[in-house]
Amino acid sequence: MIAITRADGTFDFADVTLPALIEVSASGFGTVRQTVSASPIEIVLAPMSVTESVVVTAPALSPSMTRDARTGSTVLSAEMLELIPSVTLDEALRAVSGVTLFRRSSSRASNPTTHGVTMRGLSASGASRGLVLLDGVPLNDGFGGWVTWTRVPALAADSVVVDRGPRADTFGSDALGGAIHVVSADAGRRRGVASASAGSSNLAAFDGAAGGRIGRAHAFGAASWLRSDGVIPLAPESRGAVDAAADAEWFSLLGKAEIRGSGQRGAFMAWGGKDDRGNGTVLQRNTMRGATIGATYEALGNSTTFAARVSTTPNDFHQTFTAVQALRAHVRPGLDRREVEDPEQGSPGR
Repeated sequence: MIAITRADGTFDFADVTLPALIEVSASGFGTVRQTVSASPIEIVLAPMSVTESVVVTAPALSPSMTRDARTGSTVLSAEMLELIPSVTLDEALRAVSGVTLFRRSSSRASNPTTHGVTMRGLSASGASRGLVLLDGVPLNDGFGGWVTWTRVPALAADSVVVDRGPRADTFGSDALGGAIHVVSADAGRRRGVASASAGSSNLAAFDGAAGGRIGRAHAFGAASWLRSDGVIPLAPESRGAVDAAADAEWFSLLGKAEIRGSGQRGAFMAWGGKDDRGNGTVLQRNTMRGATIGATYEALGNSTTFAARVSTTPNDFHQTFTAVQALRAHVRPGLDRREVEDPEQGSPGR
């Protein structure tokens, strides 16, 4: 039996034998269930603490950049990554709200030890508080924590999942400031693409990728190369004899092969590269080289799934440190104390 309240909030039932159980509900208020043994009675409804949940989306920005309403993760597809004007992956991630680089400069021009990512303003004195993964393997350097962005070829990423919330429950303490998961292209999709570009300051770049399958074997590979003479990172009125253009050259390679069938998958993957760049003076340079090699095996049973992964990341990083003297006329190396002579001011001696 159903009754609707009048304008003054009263209601009644006809031909009801007491005691009786009634249920009173109203929009925006909690439902009350009460056993009535006498009439009339007064029932008071309490407002609900949460009435509804609202999710705001902006599909007009790009159909290739989506936001998971359940987790808050932002997903960038390969199409979106191609549309964003960027050279390196960290430059593309600047398009995601709440994601910034640890330094204002991207990995295209800055010292590798300053490469990192900051999400929602969470950072520390180190290079990063966020964890960056490539197919589940960390891109963060195991010693310094910086992120080797230039190790990922431009055409290698199929999608990027950005989770700005803390992910320590899944990935450990390295993901206290969030996690970014880079997913490489599907090795089974037939594709082949290449691009080249050139510009002033002796700038040249090349990117290429290819993949396909033969039977149960899948393979994919990608490569990137860039070099530039750079510019002197100081205003002309502040320069001295020790200043030089901050040149840069790096290359990166990625390859993976998979064999699938009968509920099993075995995969081998490797990526690596070399990064060599000047830091703005005639003696100061840094060089970074290394690679990551990994293997994965997965088996799916009727009620059990077995998975194993092993990887190793040998790296080598070398950097020279110098002390620039007044007027930027002389520079002293940190170890052998060699000096650079300014021809206009004579030899500084030893």
